[in-house]
Amino acid sequence: MGVTRNVTLAALFIALCGIGALLKIPGPFSSVALDLAPALISTLFLGPVWAGVIAALGHLISAFTGGLPLGPFHAIVAVEMFVIVSVFGLIIKRGWRFVGFLFVTLATGLLAPLPFYFLISPALYMTLVPVLLVATAINSVVAWVALPFLKRIKPREVVR
Repeated sequence: MGVTRNVTLAALFIALCGIGALLKIPGPFSSVALDLAPALISTLFLGPVWAGVIAALGHLISAFTGGLPLGPFHAIVAVEMFVIVSVFGLIIKRGWRFVGFLFVTLATGLLAPLPFYFLISPALYMTLVPVLLVATAINSVVAWVALPFLKRIKPREVVR
């Protein structure tokens, strides 16, 4: 695949993450956005690494639209999103769709906020987990439903 095509597709998926970033699920501490679904879908077209970059940038867009409630800690979350979505892409590549979506939901909902248990407070972790699980489940369902339809229309040369 050409670099221009990959960068263009990545820009489109980042823009979709930006739109999802504006769709917020309110929580007690901060709101959680629906910016993950486009990043999950992008694994189909761009592979795990590009999808990880898209997820990290999508999170940063979401954080900026929400007023950066965690300040510089959002850099940690962006790295976590890169790793989680990249691993998701590798799992999906092997054909383990259910395992991939289960991994994303649990990793984003339970593991990703874990550093804040130690860095900020256990109360913040307990506050974030339910909202993150709901938001990630919604993002996962959207991607789960969309992927089979998009597989049918995807050009063959994009398959990795």
